Amino acid sequence: MSRKLIELKNIVKNFGKNEIIKNISLDVYEGEFLTLLGPSGCGKTTILRMLAGFETPTSGEILLDGEDLIPVPANRRQINTVFQSYALFPHMTVRGNIAYGMKMKHIPAREIEERVDEMLALTQLESLADRKPAQLSGGQQQRVAIARSLVNRPKVLLLDEPLGALDLHLRKSMQIELKRLQRKLGTTYVYVTHDQEEAMTMSDRVVVMHEGRIEQCDTARQIYKHPATRFVSQFLGDANLFTGTYVHGDGEEYFCQDDGAADTYAVRPEKIHFVLNASKGMPAVVTESTFMGNVYRNCAKLESGQICFALDDRPYNPGTEVKIFFAPEDACRV
Repeated sequence: MSRKLIELKNIVKNFGKNEIIKNISLDVYEGEFLTLLGPSGCGKTTILRMLAGFETPTSGEILLDGEDLIPVPANRRQINTVFQSYALFPHMTVRGNIAYGMKMKHIPAREIEERVDEMLALTQLESLADRKPAQLSGGQQQRVAIARSLVNRPKVLLLDEPLGALDLHLRKSMQIELKRLQRKLGTTYVYVTHDQEEAMTMSDRVVVMHEGRIEQCDTARQIYKHPATRFVSQFLGDANLFTGTYVHGDGEEYFCQDDGAADTYAVRPEKIHFVLNASKGMPAVVTESTFMGNVYRNCAKLESGQICFALDDRPYNPGTEVKIFFAPEDACRV
């Protein structure tokens, strides 16, 4: 792990009587792609705004390279922000939009030209340099917004739902583009999204937030395989939740459902097996089978009334009696 670039220490943020951020501490490392993931209202954008200088914490510390960031005005921070709305100047060309911030800092004209040309090449905008925003597609406008932020060579780039306004195909291609730029430049990204797939495919680490708190912070793989809480198990990916206990029989360990038990386990749908004519497992009846393109999503109702869903390469006919089985190592206590 590289050195700490940003440190959030015991951050609390109140709006009136409402505590939006509830004593959060978080480190961001130099050169990493960190994503804040969570539902609307969980506090992720508020954290981004405090890093940018648009909001001030009620209490706590924010450090950048070990220096107190809170008293530094937004326009003096070595942090730039890319918004979902792009916020381009409509009367300026692509080149003019990218150069604007450097002109305001009175950087020499020759250096501005060199840095703009470099950024146009990196973001593959050379052929569009003389167009105005109205002549660009949504994806092209987003690339201009990113280039305008990166050309200032910030230590940190904040991205607030930057791909939310794009269609699915363009969003996926821009995900690849953003990650390519981040690797090429080594810039630290702090990215906000509510899109699980986006967080999982792009990030070095994911911070899952809920109601102003951090539920879990780790790689997407670790969070998916080992969710720390029930919320995480169901927000990042899909999961079946079973309350019960493991029992031993005939030299084998298997799960028995018991709503009165103390432990609840999360099991990913690809780890659930429907077994025909089995003596062990939880009895269930298949309710539907849906083709998802490369697998089938099979649903079954347990005797408790709970619906269990599994991913399999074969369908099951509705009404089929099965036993639900999963290996102990595939169940995570939450």
